[in-house]
Amino acid sequence: LLLVVTVIWLLAAKAMMVNHPWLPFFYPLAAYGILISVLCDLRSAQVLITMFTLVLLFMLPGNTAVVIYQAVGATAAILIVGRAERLSLFLWAGMGVTVANLAVMVAMFAPFVGYSSTMIAEMLLVSVSNGTLAAAIALIGYFLLGNLFCITTPLQLTELSRPTHPLLRQLLLKASGTYHHTILVSNLAERAAAAIGADALLVRVGAYYHDIGKTVRPYFFAENILDGSSPHEKLDPLTSAQIIISHVKDGVDLAQKYKLPERIQDFIREHHGRSLVKYFYLQAQRQSDGETPVDEADFRYPGPNPRSRETAVLMLADTCEAAVRAMRPASREELEMIVDRLIDERIASGELNESNLTFRELQIIKDVFLHVLQGVHHPRIRYPDNARASAPEIVASAPFANGVSPAPYTPPLRDPGGVEETAPAINYPAAIDG
Repeated sequence: LLLVVTVIWLLAAKAMMVNHPWLPFFYPLAAYGILISVLCDLRSAQVLITMFTLVLLFMLPGNTAVVIYQAVGATAAILIVGRAERLSLFLWAGMGVTVANLAVMVAMFAPFVGYSSTMIAEMLLVSVSNGTLAAAIALIGYFLLGNLFCITTPLQLTELSRPTHPLLRQLLLKASGTYHHTILVSNLAERAAAAIGADALLVRVGAYYHDIGKTVRPYFFAENILDGSSPHEKLDPLTSAQIIISHVKDGVDLAQKYKLPERIQDFIREHHGRSLVKYFYLQAQRQSDGETPVDEADFRYPGPNPRSRETAVLMLADTCEAAVRAMRPASREELEMIVDRLIDERIASGELNESNLTFRELQIIKDVFLHVLQGVHHPRIRYPDNARASAPEIVASAPFANGVSPAPYTPPLRDPGGVEETAPAINYPAAIDG
């Protein structure tokens, strides 16, 4: 992508950066900077604009004013547009280029002694035209190059994040428990991604869609079981495991049907990696007569393991949110133990080996998770009815606050393989978390 765009702009420079009174002022260097900034990153755009400035100095050694004019306008454009998460930023970038162009014109040629009003009007027209041309070329190139090279752009992600998207509507209507889990995971993962310098917008949108496969069979998953009875009670462990595992393939099929970007599909494929559906695997071993071996591969997700920092952050957020929701720790120390154990188990199993996450980044992720999850599970005030004492009683949000359960309820236990195991007090055996 960088090579193609750079070659195009070099050819344009060869044609336009000539000894002509006005043509070099129309050269759209700012459009080049905007495209690199929104399709790659801001740092690359700054470096390449500096390199292009040197090239233009070589092509026009006697016309430094034009080179400064181009460099200042391009720098203003990339600082304004950033990653272009809103379409209006292209318009603002064009206006910024125009203002920068006029400022350079005034600095170079003021007080315009010997310039007629016609010449000054021409300078104004050139500056406005260059800004307009930069914004128009950048916007057209943004859509063309994004589609040609299958780049997931910030504007595309912003559009996918709308709750009116058909897949998100299906998730809300068919699997409301999963939808709620998805929102919590997206907030958790976005905060962690931003803290380590990963693409937070991509992580948030990927989290929205990572469990869309659960809309195919929503009531096989614990968060969508409302009446306490589970269809897994009537199935053998292998069949249950295959149904749980299939939500990944079902999610990819739906993503391809609705033409979600490939990078979003990666979140669906990789959010469980190659982890083991441990509850049903252990259940199958218990039910085995010892003569029929249980193949562990039948109880593993197809993977692959996370291959980017973004998908790895989602995997960890998905795991920790589901475990904390299931186990409901009553103190920060207990919460910290759960988060540390789950992340350490992912490291020990090698599931993060391809993600390029460093140990320092993993520690930052842990700290963010603790902060966010503690806010979700903060103590709440229980207001008494008229027959009880008038002073409100502060209790933890967990059912086992201070070691006392307010109701005969045994919480499900989350195992490291991605399964929420349920104690006998609840009459369904297992379901998947995320």
